[in-house]
Amino acid sequence: MRVLLVYCNSMLENALPIGVSQLVSCLKEAGISVDLFDTTFYRYGRKSATENRIEALQFPPCPLNFKGGNMEEDFRAKIENFQPHLIGISVVEPTFLLGMRLLESARELLTKNNIRVAMGGVHAILAPQTADGRDLVDYVCISEGEQAFVELCKMLEKGKDVSGINGFWVRRNGTWEKNRKAPLTDINKLPLMDFTLFGESYLNKPMMGRLYRTISIETTRGCPYHCSYCGDYSLKKLFKGEGSWYRKKENQKNLCLFFEGGFMVQEKVHAKNRGGTEGLYKDIQS
Repeated sequence: MRVLLVYCNSMLENALPIGVSQLVSCLKEAGISVDLFDTTFYRYGRKSATENRIEALQFPPCPLNFKGGNMEEDFRAKIENFQPHLIGISVVEPTFLLGMRLLESARELLTKNNIRVAMGGVHAILAPQTADGRDLVDYVCISEGEQAFVELCKMLEKGKDVSGINGFWVRRNGTWEKNRKAPLTDINKLPLMDFTLFGESYLNKPMMGRLYRTISIETTRGCPYHCSYCGDYSLKKLFKGEGSWYRKKENQKNLCLFFEGGFMVQEKVHAKNRGGTEGLYKDIQS
């Protein structure tokens, strides 16, 4: 089975995404062929947040690495070349409409080739009803995707009925089958995050007028605090009956992949039991 992941991201916000990278590794582990379409470096709007910050003198000018080409045309070309059976589109609230714009640009391709679409991400979990009236969206993931999305792919590959699958709203005859949430993920059983589909450009992040090589790691999922303005507070309430939303990675856990000289290198970063994230920071510094 071939799955095309679509990372709908704000312009030039190039922190390596933990969620999508983790999903890539889970799909590969399950023997599923996966590719990526990423919107980060397309100029699809007037100005990026980075440009606004520079104009507001919040930090000095830095290189703006937009890529050429037309985003919608490139998206259609990716579909034609990869020929996915399923598209998984990841959105947050500011990029939800961008995701729908991409799907609409490929409506003819999706319809002609019977390509199914699953929408996921924090926005999908907190506001699945926004998929109402979006007839190109077939599945809305209302849970963490590492297990639920992989299970959806496996069932579709085998031709099974997915209308009752946990963790999803499933469109059926024009209405939604609103299934229960899937269990929370044991983050200590997940495979190593896979950043290889993002490439070198994602490592160079502008900070204070310079480019720094950065990676993303996950030491915990959720937050121990309860700030009502934060999405994590809503997620904590939403999954209250499913176990603890706040989870920690265990000791001696491989946390990340990074690139060096164009080749993927596995870097073992050991989160020693010396004060959680602070201890990890001290380990890296030493």
